[in-house]
Amino acid sequence: MRRIYIVVHNEVFPEQALKVATQMGERFSQEVRWLFLEEKKHLAPLPNYSSLPNDITSNLASIAEENDASMFLFQIADRIKAKQIQHLLNITRELRVPYLFIKESHEVDFSHIAVSVSFLEEDKEKATFASAFGRFCSSNITLVTANDYGSKAQTHTNAIATLLDKFNLAYTRQKAEKDSFGIDKEVVSKAHAQGFSMIMLSATREYGLDDLIFGPKERRLVQQSTVPILLINPRGDLYALCD
Repeated sequence: MRRIYIVVHNEVFPEQALKVATQMGERFSQEVRWLFLEEKKHLAPLPNYSSLPNDITSNLASIAEENDASMFLFQIADRIKAKQIQHLLNITRELRVPYLFIKESHEVDFSHIAVSVSFLEEDKEKATFASAFGRFCSSNITLVTANDYGSKAQTHTNAIATLLDKFNLAYTRQKAEKDSFGIDKEVVSKAHAQGFSMIMLSATREYGLDDLIFGPKERRLVQQSTVPILLINPRGDLYALCD
């Protein structure tokens, strides 16, 4: 059985993350476990779930593969500091599974998932994850295509739609106002108005100088988002969320 891990990384009991993980575990028929970045004596032992009290800051990807993890959940404060998010982003960059950031005030809801689609090749990898939520959580899916001059973003949207059609899933297409460089920010900023309950984004492929100085786009988006954000690393050897 595959496993969904709630990562405990601060002194706050991750109540919202537990709700999300429990629902996902039921929908995907997967086990929910706790994973500690460091020992939290005041939170352990936690009933009904297994615990792996390890310092995993340098080998989260190895833990994921050795324990057949399907996803990691991080509950964060509503006003989390940038350096705290960056620490979590640093330890998740090698993951082959998605990882979800949910704030303390976020609601637990998979009813409407937004998937941003740009000209980047890795955005096609969102298809398997979007289809999993559609199949097992009955999620309505909105494919938001970047408003580019070229056709790559539209081609990637078509590729995702092909898989969704295979499973007869409910989805809509939407053209963004921004191009591939601004689409993620647009989707996040309009999440509440559009009724999105979760957003699926690709993490930055490689950190450039601006990313090292000012932080990658996902750091700012996680800080600003009013709904949970599911991040997927840009690699071609990702593990599917469900078998």
